[in-house]
Amino acid sequence: MEDIFSGVLITSLYATVVGLVIILIKGILKNKLSARWHYLIWYVLILKLILPFGPESAVSLFNAMPEMPQQSMAGMAYQMDQQYQSSPGVENPLPYSPQWQDRAAGAAAFVESLLPYIWAAGAALMLLWLVFAYYSLHRKLGRGSFAADERLLYILESCKAKMGIRGNIRLVLQNTVGTPSLFGLLRPRILLIPAVAGLSDKEIEFILLHELAHLKRKDVPVNYLLTVLQIIHWFNPVLWYCFKSIRQDMEVATDELVLSVLESTEHRDYGRAILTVLEGFSDFSLAPRLLGMVDDRKNIEKRLKMIKMADYFRRRRIAALVVGLLCVTVLSGVLLTSGLARNSSPPGPATAYSAEALFKYRTAYVGDNSKVVNLINNLPYAHLRREVSLHTENHPYGITVNYDFSNTDTDKGQIERTFSSNAVAMFALIDNVEAITFKAQGTGGQPEYQYSRAEVQKNFDTDLREHAKDIEGLALLLEKLNFTLLVFPGKYAATMSSTPGIRIAAEYKGPVWKVRYSAERGVLLTWDAATGNVSKGVQIIDLPQGIPVYWSPLGQNGQIVEDRSSIVTVELLDEKGKSIDERQLTIIYDGTLFYDVNSSPGIAVGSETL
Repeated sequence: MEDIFSGVLITSLYATVVGLVIILIKGILKNKLSARWHYLIWYVLILKLILPFGPESAVSLFNAMPEMPQQSMAGMAYQMDQQYQSSPGVENPLPYSPQWQDRAAGAAAFVESLLPYIWAAGAALMLLWLVFAYYSLHRKLGRGSFAADERLLYILESCKAKMGIRGNIRLVLQNTVGTPSLFGLLRPRILLIPAVAGLSDKEIEFILLHELAHLKRKDVPVNYLLTVLQIIHWFNPVLWYCFKSIRQDMEVATDELVLSVLESTEHRDYGRAILTVLEGFSDFSLAPRLLGMVDDRKNIEKRLKMIKMADYFRRRRIAALVVGLLCVTVLSGVLLTSGLARNSSPPGPATAYSAEALFKYRTAYVGDNSKVVNLINNLPYAHLRREVSLHTENHPYGITVNYDFSNTDTDKGQIERTFSSNAVAMFALIDNVEAITFKAQGTGGQPEYQYSRAEVQKNFDTDLREHAKDIEGLALLLEKLNFTLLVFPGKYAATMSSTPGIRIAAEYKGPVWKVRYSAERGVLLTWDAATGNVSKGVQIIDLPQGIPVYWSPLGQNGQIVEDRSSIVTVELLDEKGKSIDERQLTIIYDGTLFYDVNSSPGIAVGSETL
């Protein structure tokens, strides 16, 4: 139910934009479009309601619309304090209040859960009323109708010939519907009241021509379609106004068709006939919206004005056709297309952590959708991001981010390390997030990487949020995330034959010319696993990023290092040989046989692949 309601809301929003644009264009081209084209323009709105998402286009108006993220109403409740937390103009922001936040989030979540059912109930009530109204009308017509006399039937046949309509159309006299109307989709009937017999033959002819014009223009199925759409979007007052305008323009366009089969000298008489019907007949309030000659007085004035301008548009038929076609074509291209695909991502994939890019999206609340999504879009793998879901209804407050790696050859170990670093950055910059889940589609199955604040915080001495108090502190934290040492195995013995030592490789999210490894004790080796060749041990070596080095406890003299700890320093160098960053790896000797790698932030232990 929630998904259906969400789709209806999005469609209704897009259709509202289309409807407002059409109203604006119709106002600008008020006297430059004929009645037919004033009506046909509305088909753009009808098509948008049926097919809300069209082909992508650079000229689509919806390129200008902001992304509609997946945010709940509960999430919006969190943003009420955000202006105090983040505004530079507020010296003493309101304190964080989880109790208030919980109550607000709970109330918002409850209201949000009810909305789909309120919408469904409203639509169901309208549908039931419509069914009842049609059923009631059908029964009353069945019991209280009688056949027309020869005079009326003769005028009907004459009108059918003039309008170019074939087939059997019933003419029914009844007292249920108080105005001349067209009723029935499969077996159309023209409904008249007995008082029509008191009108002149010409007036009756005008009435019947109007109803036959509705039939020829296929207005009956369009009217049913409008009714269905009105039931679905019953909550949208802008669309109700648009539906009313469509029906009014339908009547004016029908008048135009009638005038096209009449002589110019008869136009004034047709206008008088409309006034006669308006003054002499009344509508039946319980009947569903039928197509008839009677209209509200404001639209009658519009119809009479169009009748006066009929000769004007007839003389300028080609110009009116060109203007109408151009208008519909442009509106279709701009309004029926969708905006170009976007993920609100940066122009290129973010490969490194930038304190300047991330700090401005620091926020106190998970529910601050705009800042949270923009923060994620400035983390590595932003170009592969898909949906973002914010879990703000209850504890633990969390975020789920979906990624698609289908068309990449990214190593799973690298994905896990990057997600781990992304989680650290998000825990630092989003104060009340407690759980983060990354879903990596296209990596074989759909593994989930889950992180909790409590577990991640164990790797840091200071609360992660303290690092993000200012941009300088955040920059220091992010430097650690940009630089990772990949180490395998975590426990090594010189007797192991599968590897000549502890493998160490530097991974840096940014440009690096060389990586310099230096060992305080033991030696550093390179190993070609394909040939089995092992280089001579040294204590300092420069290698390109991505080429691992192996630390061995066997010294250059063949003696095994038995010191309590050994340190390997890894330094990143730029093209000028200047240091970019540096990290130290501590290896602990247990006193018997094994050398253990001391795990710390920025060191990934146990990665078998680079």
